[in-house]
Amino acid sequence: DDTEFQKTLDFIKENKNNIDFVKSVNPLFVMSGSEIFSNPDKFNIEMPKDNPDIYWSIGSSNNFETRINRVQDTHKLLTELGIAYTTEATALPEQKYDITLVTTPPWGIENPPVGLAYLAESLRSQGYKFKVFDLNIAFYNAADANLKHLWHVENKNFWRDAEWFKIILSIFDAEIEKYVKKILETESPIIGFSVVDPKERITIEFIKRIKAKDPYRRIILGGPATLTAHARKIFIDHLKDEIDYFVLGEGEETIVEIMKKNCQGQIPGTIVIKESREVEAPKRPQIKDLNSITYPSYRDFNLKCYPGNSLILEWSRGCLSQCAFCINHQLIKGYRTRSAKHIFQ
Repeated sequence: DDTEFQKTLDFIKENKNNIDFVKSVNPLFVMSGSEIFSNPDKFNIEMPKDNPDIYWSIGSSNNFETRINRVQDTHKLLTELGIAYTTEATALPEQKYDITLVTTPPWGIENPPVGLAYLAESLRSQGYKFKVFDLNIAFYNAADANLKHLWHVENKNFWRDAEWFKIILSIFDAEIEKYVKKILETESPIIGFSVVDPKERITIEFIKRIKAKDPYRRIILGGPATLTAHARKIFIDHLKDEIDYFVLGEGEETIVEIMKKNCQGQIPGTIVIKESREVEAPKRPQIKDLNSITYPSYRDFNLKCYPGNSLILEWSRGCLSQCAFCINHQLIKGYRTRSAKHIFQ
């Protein structure tokens, strides 16, 4: 409040002879992935959908405008006292990430993507720093009301068809460019995309723009759209050798091994492209004990961005049925379950 802020200004005045330099004077940003960002209600903090890390507030007494005014007052005082300072937003330890995980539109918008949530827990358990971008929900929330129908399953051909996608690209060009910049700003040497039909073309667009700006970024693709040669063909046709690894099947163990090997060499459960040809590494055995896989915490997602009030809880993998309209039983062999006790816990 104002009283506490005035105490800070008074402290600076009283100790001006002992202060040589102030590293950074900026409004407080709430870091993505922090306890406050993930559980704002616990701290009575309101987080808007757009740029919540900047425009968070506590009632009317602590909002972005108030913080900017206090920053300006602090600048004025430091100038009057002759104390050097900077306004660089790098006073916090520089946040560099080992890998960035991305999913693009379109898909369901009710809850966070469970696939990325599982990968996040695997990376976290091994101590890797990572950033997650659910661009599906980001694009949906940024879209005009008359465009939200594009997320309906019956309209996925707008994203899949080459000619219709030109229209999609013209609509979302600015958003794509915005998030390409944000992804590059993570400084992650490795960027992983989760892909499923019909995300292929917009994912390709992201990769092309990322590689154009920084050809040294390593690209990994995983998800249902990488499981068959037919599904992978669109990526190979458009990106040639730009994909470092296609991850086949479960990614929890594979992503960790990719990180440990610094995205180099032969890694079980992957395919690499050499001279536009697929070179498959040995298959990775399925994870037999699903109880050994940590449940997603979803702490890397801002749950307020999703209109649903539920989270996905995975009980099993694989399928016992052989429906004529579905190829899941061909792609994922066998059927495995968590124990009832583990699910309940």
